[in-house]
Amino acid sequence: MDTDGGDGKEVVWGKMEQDLLQPTTDFLHQERKVELTATLDNNNNNNNNTTSDIVTLDPLHPRVPHSLLDHVYFSSYDGSSVYDNREGTGGTTRRRPLRLETLMFDQVRDEAIKFLTTKFQVTYTRKECSDLRYRNLPTVGMEVDVLCRRRSSSPEVDRVTLMMPVRNPRVVFHSRPTTASLPTAASINIVMPLEGRIDTLRLFLENLQQVIKESHLHLGLTVVYFEDGKSEAARTTLQEAASHTPDLVTHFLLLQPQQFSRSRALKEGVEKSNVTAPVVFLCDVDVLFTSTFLHRCLATPVRGKQVFFPMVFSQYNPELVYALHGRRQPPPLQTLSVQDNEGFWRVWGHGSTQPPAMPSPGMMCVYKSDFLAINGFNPSKTGWGGEDLNFLSKTAARRFKIVRSLDYGLFHHYHPKDCSQAGKGQSWPCAKLRAMSEASSLSFGLWFFRHQYNSSSWGILREKERWEERVREEQENIQYDIGGFSENTQLALTTLLVLLLLNILLTLHLCLRHLHNAKK
Repeated sequence: MDTDGGDGKEVVWGKMEQDLLQPTTDFLHQERKVELTATLDNNNNNNNNTTSDIVTLDPLHPRVPHSLLDHVYFSSYDGSSVYDNREGTGGTTRRRPLRLETLMFDQVRDEAIKFLTTKFQVTYTRKECSDLRYRNLPTVGMEVDVLCRRRSSSPEVDRVTLMMPVRNPRVVFHSRPTTASLPTAASINIVMPLEGRIDTLRLFLENLQQVIKESHLHLGLTVVYFEDGKSEAARTTLQEAASHTPDLVTHFLLLQPQQFSRSRALKEGVEKSNVTAPVVFLCDVDVLFTSTFLHRCLATPVRGKQVFFPMVFSQYNPELVYALHGRRQPPPLQTLSVQDNEGFWRVWGHGSTQPPAMPSPGMMCVYKSDFLAINGFNPSKTGWGGEDLNFLSKTAARRFKIVRSLDYGLFHHYHPKDCSQAGKGQSWPCAKLRAMSEASSLSFGLWFFRHQYNSSSWGILREKERWEERVREEQENIQYDIGGFSENTQLALTTLLVLLLLNILLTLHLCLRHLHNAKK
């Protein structure tokens, strides 16, 4: 029995009849009963800003894995576009299956073997049925093809297609974060390490002021500054922004001159900030975001159960991007959209898809109480990178659910990278990120042709956009013509039917009249 009674809120989870991670041969038809009760204590505790109710627990939902590598991450949909997290935590060309995927593959193969044995008295082993392909069909489920072939020279192959249907949607959890009411309180405390870069801080504050105006959220900002002789300029900039933004509470925390440590800055910022907020957003000064992201940052974490670790969209060098599009470079706050050839998803920061090999700075939304309880940041670690991975590894070990998704409202603003201060083991990841952050492979190729063959590349991607627009218009015209043809055909058939009925009625009338005259 697992009980979480922190901050006046108690959630009692009933014991499942069977561990969901144990193999089973009736995966497609199994039903498990789960009992769950949730009691909420509605008190005035300032740390309890979320009203939540766990309605039910999906009996087919897996338990949270211990290993960070076994977590299945999320794709996103914003109402018009899909942001597909295809890479997960593996490689770009191929990867090892996750533990839950291996379990699913074994269950599907067992079901196929059972069918062939029962129906045709043909016996296979799992190894002989190791050729699988699968796809997810929205509203239908997962379709899996299993090809079985004996290891002997027999040319016979059995193919079995299985459907793992999608269940009807049902509510399993609900939460409504409440906004802060006290003057010194906030809904989210943004904790940000900083050293120098005052102009970048001004851009960050301009973005923050705009977001506060749009979201109506009461936010806190804690700047942890490493003394470098420019601290007063940073403090003044922060105070001016706070004086013009009623819904912004700030705290300037000054550290004595020492080697920069993002890990120490974030740890001390969370622990020593005088901003009262239940949720902390660990952020960097190069990050810009939209109001929709802040709502996700507030609503996604669950105290004692879940953390939010979004993937940021890293923007390319604008001097390369907009010249190829034939456009002048717009102000930074007008570039907050996810577009091809304008940036890339930073899965693990330094362009890595293998978290243990190349750790890097990451953004995170988590309850302050959970951050302190997990104690995942090492203040002795210098430089940038690695602290987020260590924290997430400890989070996974505590069986927290990690919501890892491509966030279309979170952007890393381009700036030249300096790898001279990279810490031990961080030089290569930094150099890799430095190269990846300049432009896409398409843009690099176009610029190479320009310098190699002296060919103009100004606005060449604009031609690509115009071509795509023409193709889209042609498709729309075809659909319109088909729709118009269908409507005209339907109208003609209706008219013909009406005329036919009138003709029948007229003929019937004439026949009746003829019979009536004949009787006379």
